[in-house]
Amino acid sequence: MRKISIILILSLLSLNAHAWAWSEHRFLAYMAAEHLTPSTQAFIDRYLDQHIMQYSNWMDRYVDSPMCRKSGISHMGYVKTDGTIPEDDRSNSIPSIRKSIDILSNWKEYNDSTVRVNIVYLIHLIPEIHCPSHIYLEELGTKEEGQKKIWAPFKYDGVKQRSYHYFWDSSLSKLYPQKGNDELLAILDTWDEAKIAEACKGTVYDWARDNVSRIRLVFDWYKPEVGSEFLQEEHGWLVEE
Repeated sequence: MRKISIILILSLLSLNAHAWAWSEHRFLAYMAAEHLTPSTQAFIDRYLDQHIMQYSNWMDRYVDSPMCRKSGISHMGYVKTDGTIPEDDRSNSIPSIRKSIDILSNWKEYNDSTVRVNIVYLIHLIPEIHCPSHIYLEELGTKEEGQKKIWAPFKYDGVKQRSYHYFWDSSLSKLYPQKGNDELLAILDTWDEAKIAEACKGTVYDWARDNVSRIRLVFDWYKPEVGSEFLQEEHGWLVEE
């Protein structure tokens, strides 16, 4: 049923936050669940035996497993300078998301295992392409050059981070330390239905292109070391948006 899969997709896309480490993924799924219709929840319950939050990090947990390596599904998107997105690039998550959407739009044609794994893919990958450090831009250079910039050394508030990428992955926790899911929900889940519907227009390709301007900002802002004011005063709006 196409309606079921689209409602699932829109619920995940309605997350107006941009930060995706372990706890961040769990919160984003927690917030998405607040927007599931009863019919979509029933559809998910048919295939998943736990809250979607419990599956939010499944792809990270098994990223190095033989199954995930064989699938070739990347956690990184790639957008060319002219806005096109290569379809035949196995290292690009955006076409993979489109394929999962197609499968769930025609879920009756697939076995339960296929439907289940593609639900889990979307729970993880749709938030990923909205993270400022999860899309390569061709204008940054080759993918290898882009990787160097994304994974550049970085120190935040005197503490060495694993990389600039991981800093943005965990930026929600840094901006709101010690906040629980319900507290974060009150702060971040503020869009009305009209704004959610507007954000969900278009395709996964449109959603990725829409993030290009944010990604450019992230690289413009890069410095090897910043203080806590970097998020708390200057750039926290990107995490909250």
